Amino acid sequence: MQFLFDKILYRIMVNCSELVGEPVQAIRGALERAISQALRHSPSLIILDDLDMAIPSNSNPDSRELSTTSAVLTEFLADILDAFRVLSFY
Repeated sequence: MQFLFDKILYRIMVNCSELVGEPVQAIRGALERAISQALRHSPSLIILDDLDMAIPSNSNPDSRELSTTSAVLTEFLADILDAFRVLSFY
C-alpha cells in the first residue's frame, strides 16, 4: 500500500522547528512556497511537522509580539483552508 501511496501523491515536508524565532514573514513565505509546490505537483500532501513550535503560544499575556505572530499565522492558515474548502465544491 505504501508503494501505491508514493506513486500517486506528491509529499512536501515543512520542518517548522527550523522556523522557530524567524519573523512572521519568513514563516509565511516558507508556507507559501510549500503550497505553491503542492499546487504544481497536484495531488499533493503538505506535512507541517512541529507546526506548534513555529506558531508560538499566547500563554504570556505580556508578550504582544508573540500574540501578533500567532494571530497572523493562524489567520493565514485559516484563509488557505477556507479557499480550498470553496474550491472543493466546484
